[in-house]
Amino acid sequence: MLSADNQTSNIKQPLICIARSGRIIAQSLQRAGEHVIVLDRFNDLDTHSSSIHCEQLTDVSMAHVISKLESIRATVDFTHKPAVIYGSGVDTNPQLLSYLEDNVRVLGNSSDAVNFVRNPRCFFKLLYDLQINYPRVAFKQPAHLTDWLVKFHHLEGGAGIFSATDVAQQQQTEWPFYYQQRLNGTAFSVLFLANTQDIRIVGLHRHFSCQDSHSRPYVMQGLISGFKLSNEQFIQLREWIKQLVSVTGLMGLNSLDCLIADQQIVVLEVNPRPGSSISLYDNCYQNGLIKQHIRCFTGEQWDQPHQQTKINGFRIYYAEREITITEQISWPHWVADRPQPGTNFMPGDPICSVSATGDFEYSVLNVLQDRSRVIGQRLSGLRPDEID
Repeated sequence: MLSADNQTSNIKQPLICIARSGRIIAQSLQRAGEHVIVLDRFNDLDTHSSSIHCEQLTDVSMAHVISKLESIRATVDFTHKPAVIYGSGVDTNPQLLSYLEDNVRVLGNSSDAVNFVRNPRCFFKLLYDLQINYPRVAFKQPAHLTDWLVKFHHLEGGAGIFSATDVAQQQQTEWPFYYQQRLNGTAFSVLFLANTQDIRIVGLHRHFSCQDSHSRPYVMQGLISGFKLSNEQFIQLREWIKQLVSVTGLMGLNSLDCLIADQQIVVLEVNPRPGSSISLYDNCYQNGLIKQHIRCFTGEQWDQPHQQTKINGFRIYYAEREITITEQISWPHWVADRPQPGTNFMPGDPICSVSATGDFEYSVLNVLQDRSRVIGQRLSGLRPDEID
């Protein structure tokens, strides 16, 4: 049940956020003065402080999410059909997304649009038809695996990308995957808004991965804003996005993952929902980016952004061993996704994230590395069941 302080009878109807991690969406909505209820996997302190109520999801399965939604709807007196904003985890679950479309007001991409761009056969066929650059893809094992990657459809954030030679040495899997040519280049993404009339590029940012992660070599470690393209490249990328939006019907906040290889932009995939890159640009908008996302579905005009003069970055800190967080820990102000006391982490689990802002990319990256080292030092040498 919602506590007395969180009852919504005297305030406007809250929005519901469903995501693997709902913290960034909740904070952006709080910036806009919106009330939000969050269903997510992490249930961290930051999400609690940014929402009127937070429920932890043990998984993002359809049955589990539905049970949580029914519990919320029994507790909160919704005057109108609840409005749901979804993030990571929902767009890779077609059945759940279809259920949401039938039972709540979804402020996000339709299941038709999501299923199309999430289907590699459809998506890469579209890129071919539109003459948009993309790496070679295959749906049967290539003869020589050295220059190929395997990508699993249901995993996000680089967690489902592996060397094809490594996967071939493992047992067969039932999870759907495809092969993609491995190219040498710089990975970046473009975050954009789309409505029925126009698109707006919010920002370009670079990825960096866990170089020391042998089991998940491409899992995202962090993002940093300020990535630059030539004027010609930028115009080409914007035109590609307009074409993709026109054909697929993408709406709201989306991101397009790309690669610069041999001075050419190569498109990798679309993430058809708000993601973690929002945190890099949210303060450019007086009412936050998720408010702009909502306006894509209400027909309202987007706010004009403030000019971003600084470079923003964040880095995820992954557990190096099993550890349990206790209530005695004092997190620095530059730490986000602060776990609840008693949360247990296994090796490879994301514990928190660190952020930094500066004038130059190299200085921001150095600060992120230093701050990650501080967190590591605070966690090292402590018993698996305790951190002070």
